[in-house]
Formats: sequence, structure tokens, C-alpha cells
Amino acid sequence: ISYDAPYYLGLARDIHDGFKPYIDVKSNYTPLMMYMNSWIFGLEDTFHYAYFILFQYLIIFLSQNVFFVLLDGTISA
Repeated sequence: ISYDAPYYLGLARDIHDGFKPYIDVKSNYTPLMMYMNSWIFGLEDTFHYAYFILFQYLIIFLSQNVFFVLLDGTISA
């Protein structure tokens, strides 16, 4: 998990609370991960950091698999 995870959590929380990226919330990042992380805040009444960690590991795992498939297809061709 990256060192800027608290920043992403703050942005995700704000989006879940109804704020709009680039209008209400200042960010230099694209909003895809902010929106993906924002659903974690809707799972329960209280936020659990473990959900965020598991979600981040899932994203990393899926990204690595997609990269491997793309790289494997490029090398095989």
C-alpha cells in the first residue's frame, strides 16, 4: 500500500459524502480510483481500514494479471 493511501481515503470519503472531484475536492489525480474506493465507505456505518487494504491488494493483483497477459501476448507475437 502506498504512502499516499490516507490521501486517497480522504478523497474517497468526500466523494461518498457527495462532494464532486475538481469542483468541491482538489486533486491532481484522475478520479477512477477515488470513485472505486468510495464504495468502501458504504459497506458499513463505520469505516474499517481492513476493507481498504483488501480492496487495494485486489486491485494490485488484478493489475498485475492484466499486465502479465498483455506482456505475454506481446512477447509471444
